[in-house]
Amino acid sequence: MPAYDYQGYIREPASVDSTYSTGSGSFIQYPNENINNQNFQYSPEAAPIIQRPTMVMNQYSLQLDKLIGSGAFGRVHSWTNPRNGHRLAIKMISNIFTTIPSSRRVYRELMIMRSVHHDNVLGMLDVAKPVRTEYHNIFVFTELMETDLHKVIVSPQRLIPIHITLFMYQLLRGLKYLHSANIIHRDLKPSNLLINSNCHLKICDFGLSRLWDEKVREPMSIEVITMYYRPPEILMGNCHYTKAVDMWSAGCIWAELLLRRPLFQGATEEEQIERMFQFLGPPLLQEMPGISQHYQHHIVNSQTQRRQDDRKWLQFQLDPQDLALLRAMLSYDERKRPSCEEVLRHRYLVEPRIIFHQELCTCCVNGQINCGNLEPTHPHPLSVQMEHQIRQKTIYQLKVEVASKLNEWSQMHITDDAEFLQKIAQNMGNRNGYL
Repeated sequence: MPAYDYQGYIREPASVDSTYSTGSGSFIQYPNENINNQNFQYSPEAAPIIQRPTMVMNQYSLQLDKLIGSGAFGRVHSWTNPRNGHRLAIKMISNIFTTIPSSRRVYRELMIMRSVHHDNVLGMLDVAKPVRTEYHNIFVFTELMETDLHKVIVSPQRLIPIHITLFMYQLLRGLKYLHSANIIHRDLKPSNLLINSNCHLKICDFGLSRLWDEKVREPMSIEVITMYYRPPEILMGNCHYTKAVDMWSAGCIWAELLLRRPLFQGATEEEQIERMFQFLGPPLLQEMPGISQHYQHHIVNSQTQRRQDDRKWLQFQLDPQDLALLRAMLSYDERKRPSCEEVLRHRYLVEPRIIFHQELCTCCVNGQINCGNLEPTHPHPLSVQMEHQIRQKTIYQLKVEVASKLNEWSQMHITDDAEFLQKIAQNMGNRNGYL
């Protein structure tokens, strides 16, 4: 077993003794409650295999099943290929090239999805080629997951400690991979964490993601991250933030898994900050460099009293060392938040690491932990120079470049039929169709 220091961190980089065995999945017993008509049970045989299949389809083989998600920038449908029964998700990104911000957003999202290959990150399996230069929608094919973490949290599904630790291990494992690729996610929340009934988790939705290099500190948008998971430095106007913003969001998700509701629930930004002050106490000014003058006065004059109800519940759920880790992830000072790699060395994640690598990962085989690098980094980090190139392009230039990338990446033959894609787009709720 690994040795720990007084704070619960492993002194050496994480490694797992391959003699540990879960006995073909008997290590965890999952309850039988039903989530979205799916039994939330563990099955080693159900562990997904990441691959990039070549999909040869025609107008008779692509049948939409049902709408599984929608947002400001598109819709996601499940799809079953009747030739082989394989199920995938089709994401239609619509009305893309109307503004510079939306054009840059979709370019980043596509480049990131194409570059990721990881068990805990949702990548791109295929794309549809645009049939004309004047296209307005993009079809992206991804692995189909059964539900998301938000739906699990708000459901009657009982979450035992090993559920929570297994979810947190996979979230941090995937986040370490993204950060090593110079990617800040900037919208981590339970609904962007997709899961299967075997507890496999994948990070998704890179629409707000951004490439970042600690050597090049440039101002970035503060209109990012859903408010319940938005860190204090962004709420208070600091545009020179770092990848530590994702660590705050991860800490909020951990607390939400324990509380079964968001830790900080404010209706406005001011109220959100007040909720933080109630739980953590007001920060010191030196912990919040770069914030606006308004919030500097707000901190100095704050009379907020701490509330103890959530704190006591978390103390009941976690031992002191694990609670100290959560508190570190929720540090006001982003410089004091631990990195993914540091959190992954904590003893809290030793047991889920064993389970994941014996039953769910694709890097170990035959139930034996035989992978030398259990939490891999990205082999070819994306260059922050891509951000500079994006900002120098017009909407038309971005549109042409995206079309070129889609033609290069696509393995599909269905896109030769423009009329059929038009019908598919209309079936997915886009009145303007594909073109």
